[in-house]
Amino acid sequence: MSAIDYWHPVLPAAKLRRRPVAVRVAGGHELVIFRTESGAIGALLDRCPHRRMRLSKGKVHGERLICPYHGWNFAPDGTGKVPSTANARVCTTAFDATERYGAIWVKAADSVGTLPQLHGVDHVQAFCLLYHIAAPLELVVDNFAEIEHSVTTHVLLAHDADGIAKTDCEVAIEDEKVFVRNVGPQKSVFKPFRWLLGYDADDLFVGEGEIKFQPVHLKLSNYWLNPETQARRYTQMSGAVFFNPVSATETDLMLFGFTTKHDSAVARFMKKVFLTAVIHVETILDKRMMEGIADKNPAIEGMKLGRFDRPLFALRERIQRLYWGNGEADYLKIRRKPAIDGSASQGQQASAE
Repeated sequence: MSAIDYWHPVLPAAKLRRRPVAVRVAGGHELVIFRTESGAIGALLDRCPHRRMRLSKGKVHGERLICPYHGWNFAPDGTGKVPSTANARVCTTAFDATERYGAIWVKAADSVGTLPQLHGVDHVQAFCLLYHIAAPLELVVDNFAEIEHSVTTHVLLAHDADGIAKTDCEVAIEDEKVFVRNVGPQKSVFKPFRWLLGYDADDLFVGEGEIKFQPVHLKLSNYWLNPETQARRYTQMSGAVFFNPVSATETDLMLFGFTTKHDSAVARFMKKVFLTAVIHVETILDKRMMEGIADKNPAIEGMKLGRFDRPLFALRERIQRLYWGNGEADYLKIRRKPAIDGSASQGQQASAE
């Protein structure tokens, strides 16, 4: 399978209104997304087969998308009509499209990709957010696979600078997924924020993430532990992050957040508003940091790596093999083994494999 065979979320459903929207997905496939008057969702190649005009510049009339150049028009299944030639038979490439979890999802027509299950029966959705990052897929996934950067980058969902050395980092690497769990002291924040999130000042912050690759996405859970009893606090945030490589140097992030539905309606509303704001702020801070990287080449060779960087090699190999599905990438032909015992903190080069 190729990357476009998997379901990718490309647009918050609330942003698909009367006008068509241009999107890019899975390495630069250019699509136009539109909603017909009956509510059907269409996803077509964003290029009219007549004179290659962008269909996203057109408009929707009834159940068809009209090209703005000569009026050729297309149904969601790609079948077209030519106003000047009544018996003309034309078509364009159509993609499968659906609406789920507050987002528009697309994949190649008739491929066997299945929509991921994002939450359990005891959760309700809190948000669906889209961000554009001017950095390649691998570097963006790296950011979400480690927690060390939270000390300097994040405001609320972060580990304490003085306690990061005590943070445990567990990594489990399997053939089709990578699991990361970090447990350590929570960064100090104002008491009202602690109250809203439901934890005490000396609690341990836990971040768990499972990264899969068909498509590339992270299912995550954040919660707090009582340091004495190891009991979980009531508040637990779960979510998913989908990584859409819109080009070789750009990545779109679609974030989904969920809260427990056992809360009262008022509590759910407060959590929804507060968590949406928190995740937005933290993601904007991540975006600024990733876009500020001096060398955005995804190659690992030459980096000095520490114990939180253990997943990097596995992530790149699985992105290449499971997502792109076209053999080994050039940056994997020369591999280096990261130092995971703290030696990288002394400036030592990661040893050759």
